[in-house]
Amino acid sequence: AVLKTAMRVCCIGPASTALNLSSGAANHRRASTGRSPARPLSASPYSWQPPTVLPCQGVSGKHTVSGLGHLQCTPNSDASVPHPDTSERSSSEVTDARAHWFDQLTEEQRLMLMGDWGWVGLAGATLPPGISPVALLKALPPEMREHSTRRACLGLAAPLALMAAGYAWMWFYHSIIPLWQQLPCWLAIGTGYAGLFNIAHECARGAFLPGYPQTQNLLGALIMAPSLFSLDTWRIRAFNHFNTVNMLGSDTTTWHPLTLEELQCAGPLHRKALRLVATTPLKLFSSLAEWARGLQGWDLNTYYGPLRERVMSSWVPPALWLGLGLPLLMLASGGVSGLFTHWLAPLLVFHAWLSLFSLLQHTAPHIPWRSTAQHDLAQAIISGTVTIQLPVWLEWLLNYPNYHLPQHLLFSDVPFYHAKAATQALREKLGPYMQETSLSVKLLQNHINKWQVYDESQEKYITFEAALQALGNAADQVHNPAVPASN
Repeated sequence: AVLKTAMRVCCIGPASTALNLSSGAANHRRASTGRSPARPLSASPYSWQPPTVLPCQGVSGKHTVSGLGHLQCTPNSDASVPHPDTSERSSSEVTDARAHWFDQLTEEQRLMLMGDWGWVGLAGATLPPGISPVALLKALPPEMREHSTRRACLGLAAPLALMAAGYAWMWFYHSIIPLWQQLPCWLAIGTGYAGLFNIAHECARGAFLPGYPQTQNLLGALIMAPSLFSLDTWRIRAFNHFNTVNMLGSDTTTWHPLTLEELQCAGPLHRKALRLVATTPLKLFSSLAEWARGLQGWDLNTYYGPLRERVMSSWVPPALWLGLGLPLLMLASGGVSGLFTHWLAPLLVFHAWLSLFSLLQHTAPHIPWRSTAQHDLAQAIISGTVTIQLPVWLEWLLNYPNYHLPQHLLFSDVPFYHAKAATQALREKLGPYMQETSLSVKLLQNHINKWQVYDESQEKYITFEAALQALGNAADQVHNPAVPASN
């Protein structure tokens, strides 16, 4: 029921304009749209099905999006569901608000910027505004939603085998294992657990064993327990992320950039802490902050009443691991040092993977984060989600978390073992609007050294020092309007 409700909420966006998504067309023309009253919600919130005809409003003109095939949307005011934050704005206001500086560059200028960024792959333009996420479902073939118990079990076995190999090596040498051999063991165990955690994520969104929901929930809870995450808290926060992809102030459950406004409101000590995280490799462990925010699950006031009992019960496995699992591990491994080598060090490797994907999939100089009033869900899904290319063997061990885009489209419909093929199907039809790059040292250096603070007004990332200078100039302007602002 929660999955269906989340899917329903996801597809309530700005009413689609007419679409002529013809193959081979490289340019799009923006259509003017009228407004129609919102359709009242169904008495049963779980009976929603994607409409066979895309909902539209009064239309004059067409959108042309390269490669999506022919999808003609006819005006139908009864089927349109305007977004509550944009239904009172005209089409020209929506278009102007969503224009982005990267779309105005020539191909040569884009290639030069991509070289400076360390970006090797696709850096697409912004998807035309006003397209309902329902229209994007047409881009995926039906077989991408088929589930295979055999492939699901294989995805569970591979990371478990990697973790077992790392632990077996450490237990074989026990107290005499040198540090240089412990390091690859930590990498193997942490990487294996990262792949295992992706299985727990599949369980949270109902895509691992959809025919066995109780088994799925139990498996996900047990996998998350050693990392002290709660399955239901993770599930609720993931649904919030799917509904508010790259929305300023709302999409705070996986990764949210440090904004100029947040920096302005921070006190001296808070600014020092923000500088430490934003300008050093500590940024690559930001998922620790996500874990800390997950502890808000103990505050039942943050959850809808009927969910509170379930949220609290989902903390039982992490509590048991903390109260029983860790003491037993200390006894079996030789005390505090064994706790570090067998749990904490591999856990930090896992958090490095989790932070890396959360950061890279939602951060790039040409990917805007926008307020609720300017947010377009379809744009954020297609043009605001980055696919990271990794070696094939590493993708397989990690269970393909680098192909995150299909999850944004369909929630629980596309299992992890179809994520790569589903991304390829989307690339064939929406390639000019997608973001894709290989992992490189230069890209990570830019994330740490250059893309530190997000300037909402200019929709770009600046360095921490430039942000402080901009705030200082703004303060000088307030106290002395005669002083011109410096660039």
